[in-house]
Amino acid sequence: MYDVMEAIGAHEIVVEAPEHHQNLATLEPHQIEKILFAYRERLTDLEKDKRFQQFLILKNYPGLFNRHPHSHIMAMPVIPRRIDEEISGTLDYFRRKERCIFCDIIKEEISMKKRVVLETVHFLVFSPFASRYPFETWIVPKAHSSDFHHIREEEMEDLSVAIQSLFIRYHKLLSDPPYSLILHTSPVRSPFHRSEYHWHIETRLRIGLREGFEWGTGFFVNPTPPEDASAYLREVE
Repeated sequence: MYDVMEAIGAHEIVVEAPEHHQNLATLEPHQIEKILFAYRERLTDLEKDKRFQQFLILKNYPGLFNRHPHSHIMAMPVIPRRIDEEISGTLDYFRRKERCIFCDIIKEEISMKKRVVLETVHFLVFSPFASRYPFETWIVPKAHSSDFHHIREEEMEDLSVAIQSLFIRYHKLLSDPPYSLILHTSPVRSPFHRSEYHWHIETRLRIGLREGFEWGTGFFVNPTPPEDASAYLREVE
């Protein structure tokens, strides 16, 4: 009745700086660029493992167990629910409009200018329409691209500047608030046309909300399995 599967996947930690008290607001762009380079190299390598279907990059600040600046690279054997729903919406829009929804959003936001935070040569930083969370912000490449790990050197340099600028704004405006960041990229192996997806970064403040992995995937992480919980309850007099 209850289907289960083996915990197949990869979980890697990227240590982002040698200094303990650093974050994306205080790191220099060249250091952020090194982090992006590490992401690209690891995803390129992990793609060779045919068991993996989806990659996710996430960062919680401050760290839940360690404040040293770090982020997570995760490779999963299934496409998470939230990414699957995002893909379904993207494909539905493409069938109706024959265009990428993210490319259309970029054009609309640049035209309206109401929600744009920052525009660089290669990226648009903006607050999405009808945002789900306070200060939710997206960073989207202006040129259509489905896979983050195909990013070019000049784009990484530009992205590092955009990331630093956004988090300096968070830091100054909101007194160094806790936040989460996720990077959604196209599924590695999927029946749909990967050219129809558009990779992007989403950020939001982590105040009374679920942590990055749950927010980024739609999966819930329960630190106490139900078998253990029931055993603990049975022991209570």
